[in-house]
Amino acid sequence: MPDVVLSGKPHIDMADENIMKAIHEAVHVFQHQVDTLLEETLSKPRTGDGPLAEIKYWKERDRVLSGVVDQLHDPKIKYVLDLHLKIEMDFEFTKKDLIKYAVEAHDNVRFLSTLERHFRNIKYGTTFQTVTESLAPMMNAMRMIWIISRHYNTDELMVPLMSRIAWELCERVARVVNVTTLFKLEPSTIKKITSSAVTMLDTWKSAYLFIRAKIETSGRGVRWEFDRKKLFDRSEYMATICRDLHDIAQVIEEFLNIFSQELKNVTGDAGRIDEVVDQVYELVEPISQLPYDAFSPLRASSWNSLKTKFYKRVTEIEQTAKLFIDDSFQSLRSSEGAFELLMKLKSIKSRESVNQKMQSKFRNVIMQFNKEIDTTSSIFMESKAKPPLFRNYPPVSGCIYWERFMVYRIKDSIIRFQSMHEMMSSDLGKMVQK
Repeated sequence: MPDVVLSGKPHIDMADENIMKAIHEAVHVFQHQVDTLLEETLSKPRTGDGPLAEIKYWKERDRVLSGVVDQLHDPKIKYVLDLHLKIEMDFEFTKKDLIKYAVEAHDNVRFLSTLERHFRNIKYGTTFQTVTESLAPMMNAMRMIWIISRHYNTDELMVPLMSRIAWELCERVARVVNVTTLFKLEPSTIKKITSSAVTMLDTWKSAYLFIRAKIETSGRGVRWEFDRKKLFDRSEYMATICRDLHDIAQVIEEFLNIFSQELKNVTGDAGRIDEVVDQVYELVEPISQLPYDAFSPLRASSWNSLKTKFYKRVTEIEQTAKLFIDDSFQSLRSSEGAFELLMKLKSIKSRESVNQKMQSKFRNVIMQFNKEIDTTSSIFMESKAKPPLFRNYPPVSGCIYWERFMVYRIKDSIIRFQSMHEMMSSDLGKMVQK
């Protein structure tokens, strides 16, 4: 405001040269301040790479510019500006620019606020699934903005916004799927995390393509012909790496499914099993100690080389495992335990070549079962005339108890083996049944 006393009557104030001089000087200062503010505001960069930074940017611009526009509606300021504009029109251009950019900022805040919940889910959602569930409704909201908004209806604004979403999705995957710590988790957990990450990244592109087709079919609005390389190259490559990590975790899990405590119980060779398990865990050490970003497309050749070495080593461990199985099943401790293990391996996912080797050992299990029958029969025949009695057992009941003990010793195994009709119908199975 000029440092003069105004009458509030235009014809009187305009007739006073000192008042008009003060008004012109005040308006020129104000105009310079507004021009400077516009220049600073329009050149101010976004702080942050994600989509929430875009909302924050427009909210701040709306706050600053709307504050100045509100001043123009003040009756005293409006009166001064009206007097000035009757003589000089220079401020009119500044005023139009100010209102134009203020309206743009306000509209953008209004439209982007419909996306804020989805953007927060992308950044702060507890799981990949939470993010995945937000992508389709988010993309649909972006379609409405594209059709209705007067500003976010061009590539110049929409592509950078989508690029920010793509960046946030990829950064979230890189943060959660951290290869240096990933394999400290259980294989099943790793598989769940990586498969969820793949689903999220794939959904990002599929949701885009669905809305793009919807816009094209409806004929409303300009088609989405955005730079797919910019929007999806990184996410697609990261999805590929996540699939690789999932497959690696699957390999580890398949080995551990075979070389378990049950196999130790059956073979009695815990030491050699632990050696194989150690070799399995050593498979992922090069990944955990990776000296570069696994998700960088620039290191694709290095990653592929690492995978080749990994699967080569897997083949070597499989050979070691099959040799161990050959040795161990020559001297089984228990046919029942071995049978249980083989049946379990038929129903779970394990290394195909090693599992095939295990399944080929049913013959060894039957032979062990036959030995157990022969041993039990020999003990019974040798001692049936004078069975060993437990202390303080009467002779008759003691003999009955001993006889039942000998029966129960092989009864469970007999029942289990009889349930395997295919195995027991073989020549060896028929011989054992006799």
